[in-house]
Amino acid sequence: MKNREYIDQIKTFININFNKHKEINGFVTRDFFESLELRNNLKGALKAMENMGFPALKDDKFEQFYKTAINECRFSNQTGMTPSISLVGNNIKNIKWLTKERINDLKWENDELISYRSRYLSYLEKIGRSKEYIEETKRSSLEILKKLGDPKSRTKYFVKGLVVGSVQSGKTANFNAVINSAIDAGYDLIIVLSGIMEDLRRQTQIRIEKEVEGKYKAGVFTGVGQISSFGPLGEHKEVRQIIVPTSAEIDFNKSIKEADFSLNNRNILICKKNTSVLKNLILWLDKYLN
Repeated sequence: MKNREYIDQIKTFININFNKHKEINGFVTRDFFESLELRNNLKGALKAMENMGFPALKDDKFEQFYKTAINECRFSNQTGMTPSISLVGNNIKNIKWLTKERINDLKWENDELISYRSRYLSYLEKIGRSKEYIEETKRSSLEILKKLGDPKSRTKYFVKGLVVGSVQSGKTANFNAVINSAIDAGYDLIIVLSGIMEDLRRQTQIRIEKEVEGKYKAGVFTGVGQISSFGPLGEHKEVRQIIVPTSAEIDFNKSIKEADFSLNNRNILICKKNTSVLKNLILWLDKYLN
C-alpha cells in the first residue's frame, strides 16, 4: 500500500471525527487535533483494519503519516482564526498563579457579564464571529495571560514575551482579549505602543475604546459598553471602569501628563513609539510609581 493511501485513510478517520465533534459541540478548536483520544482511537481503528488484512504500520511510520494527515485536515478545516502554539522558557514553565480557583473568582462565566473578558467575548458573538473563532480567542488569550506574572504578587518579577501572527489570523481579537482578561486579573496600567505613525495610533485607540472601554459618548455606550456597561454611569457600578486618558485626537503629551489623573485608576494609554511621547511617559511614571 502506498504512503499516500495510508495518509488518506487516516485523514478520512480524522474528518469523520471532526464532523461528529462539530455536530455535538458546535465548534472545533486546536484541542481536538491535539487530543490523545483522537490518536488512540485512530490506532485502535488501524488495529482492527489489520485483522481484515490491512497492512500493519510501524510506530515511526504511523507518527509520520499521522502528523501529515493532521496538518492537512487542519488546513482544509480552517475557521478564520489560526490556532496558536506556545513556546516557553524555563523561567515561565513554573508560573502557576492563574489557578482554577482564581479563574472562578474572576466570574468569567457569570451570566450578568460583570467582567471585561466575558462582555468582550459576548461582543464578538454579537458582531457575528463564529463559535470556532470565539473559542480559539478564549483559549489563546488565556494561554498568554497564564504566562504573565500575578498582578497581585508582593514579590517583584519581570516577564517578557512575543506574539507573532500572519495577516488576518486573529491577532487583534487575541490582543484585546488579553487586555480585557488582564484588567479582570488585576492589572491597573496597560501601555500600548502602537507604531510610529499617528494614523495607526488613532486606529488602535478607537478599537480599544470600542472593544475594551465601551466608551460613553453622546449619551450612549459604544461597543462592549452596549453589551454590559461599567462605572458610575453604567448598569454595573460596582465594576471599576477603565480610564483611557489618550484619545483619537491626543497622544500622551505634556497636557495629559499634567492632568489630574493617577495610578489610583485603571489606565490604558495608547501611544506612538515617539521620542517626545516616550519621555512624557517616563516622566509621568517616575512621578507616580514609588
